[in-house]
Amino acid sequence: MTRQSRGRAGRTPNRAGVAARRRAGLRTTSSVRVAAPRRAGMRKASVATALVLGALAALPSGAAKAGERDTVDAVAELGGAAVRTPAAWAATTPDAPSPPAAENGDADGAPSVTYPGDPRTEPELVAAEQGRISDLQAVTSPFPHRWEDVGGPYRVTTDPVATLVLPARQEAYTPAELVQTAPDSWSAQKDGSYLVREHTLVLAGATLAVGQGAGATVRLSSGPDGFASIVTLGGALQLVGGPGAPVQVASFDPLAWGPDTVTGDGRAYVRVLGGRAELTHATFAALGFWGGPTGGLAVTGTAPAHDVRPDGLAQAEGGVLPQFEVAREAAAERDAVSVSLDDVHVRGNAFGVFVTNAAGVDITGTTVRESLVDGMVLHRSVTDAEVTRSSATGNAGDGFVVARGSSGLSFSEVVATGNGRDGLHVDGRPLADGPNPAGTGVTESGGHTVLRGTFADNGRYGVHVAGGTGFTLTDSAVRDNEMGVVVGAGAQDVALVANDVTGHRQGIALRDDVTGARVARNTLRGGETGVYVRNATATIEDNEVADVARHGITVVGRAEGTEVVDNTVSGTGPRPIDSERAVGAVVEANAVDGWVVSRSLSEITRAVFQPLTLIWLGVMTLVVLSAVARARARREGIRHPYESYAPLSSFTAGVVDRAAAEEVRA
Repeated sequence: MTRQSRGRAGRTPNRAGVAARRRAGLRTTSSVRVAAPRRAGMRKASVATALVLGALAALPSGAAKAGERDTVDAVAELGGAAVRTPAAWAATTPDAPSPPAAENGDADGAPSVTYPGDPRTEPELVAAEQGRISDLQAVTSPFPHRWEDVGGPYRVTTDPVATLVLPARQEAYTPAELVQTAPDSWSAQKDGSYLVREHTLVLAGATLAVGQGAGATVRLSSGPDGFASIVTLGGALQLVGGPGAPVQVASFDPLAWGPDTVTGDGRAYVRVLGGRAELTHATFAALGFWGGPTGGLAVTGTAPAHDVRPDGLAQAEGGVLPQFEVAREAAAERDAVSVSLDDVHVRGNAFGVFVTNAAGVDITGTTVRESLVDGMVLHRSVTDAEVTRSSATGNAGDGFVVARGSSGLSFSEVVATGNGRDGLHVDGRPLADGPNPAGTGVTESGGHTVLRGTFADNGRYGVHVAGGTGFTLTDSAVRDNEMGVVVGAGAQDVALVANDVTGHRQGIALRDDVTGARVARNTLRGGETGVYVRNATATIEDNEVADVARHGITVVGRAEGTEVVDNTVSGTGPRPIDSERAVGAVVEANAVDGWVVSRSLSEITRAVFQPLTLIWLGVMTLVVLSAVARARARREGIRHPYESYAPLSSFTAGVVDRAAAEEVRA
């Protein structure tokens, strides 16, 4: 039996009550367990819960749960020999059917990525996490103005794992302090690491600092009975190690005594929800499941709840109704997100690094490897982000992803190799094409630049641009992907300049209503076709195309405004520049002296057996057969038409009289 099926079975007792409450429209929001209607009544009940929580004392400094810490320490003392491996556990656990595989594709017909998790349980777990955070937003909203009533960190009982809340204060919270004040949540292990058993929530005005320039190891508990997470809700997260001594954050499955490799029952994750994060000399491993916000290491700058303070109360004009203003200072602080990643290494997350609704994100020297879906995802509403000297390698989907609604992103000296789909996937199409229930706009996004990048050995495209306005790829190497650089879906103002593109079926492809594209000073070698233009408008100039096997440059379909000039083309194939099927293209002043015309047997066959050719061949065949028949007749002379026939009487003895015949018989 796989540990995934064991994990689901192990979680059944804890999940059953939660599922039942969800079906009833109820949600547990605090240690008082106030059951609140899921929608309209939830906020009222949550505020009531907050008032009850205001009377709670701070966390005691007593020992952790007896047996829980003892068990971990006892197993640590026993070492690896005493730990049951997943295979050993499977040998003692009944088999269960495996969940169906989930697939992840895109609207452009990209090959699907087979996700190894459970598509039946994981979406529910993502929704449960979002519900938990929404409840905590409602419960903790009054506390920034009256946290002194609580006196420090406090716990909120959320199923199946409780949440440790760190309210605002001037000094940063540290693991050493939390081990003392919140032993149920954080505990120190004998190897010097920290084991986090419960969710940790960092509120606005609070800072959680780990490492502080030295190495540290934080293991987030993650197994069949639940998982832990670290989430900032407007607060600050500082994971700062040192050169050669990183802060290490990973999931930890006590049953496997190692990283949690199963996502079907959820998995530990880190999320920066508003506020600030400084991640320097840090590693993250085996985190996250299913969705971007819970995908492993997520940066999301959004918080729907805002603070309302009664100090804005004033009498309305005319003295009829009172009025008050919404104070948005704390909400603005919580909604904004500022994140820097420097020398961060991520391996084996669901989504390696996920960023959405953020501005000014700075990512330097970061590597993302072996993600279950995509490597580094810059999702909706990411603006003015810089990604420098970073790499995405061996991820199941795309290496780097720029999703719709993001603009002004800069990539410099990035490397994307060995990913299952595209090295870099940029989608600049509008979020909607007209009025829609979500009210999203119809404006395209873009303005992205890539300088000195390397995109090699990816499963589909090296660089893929779908729609948008403004994209520049310069001084980059694109090698040995199925296709090199593909631009489509009506993208505008695309510049591909001074790149080295080698070993593709099509080196650069512009298609499907691309306008204003410029392809200049590129070197394209190998493959079938250097530059391919279909139903697009582009200027193809001053490129060197060599060693291609079909056409150096191909232009087909609607091509009004397309110019192919001053290119040097060499190789072998039917023709160096194929523009006979294009309408409106201008082709001139290209150097094709190095082209060797040759055709394969299939091309010769196609050229010969055209419909009109077949008709003429049929006519000629009839003429030849007729001539042969006439020549044969002349050689043999003219014969009587009945020459080979004889009279019937020549085959009998003549007419016999019946009476005479009877006499002969008698």
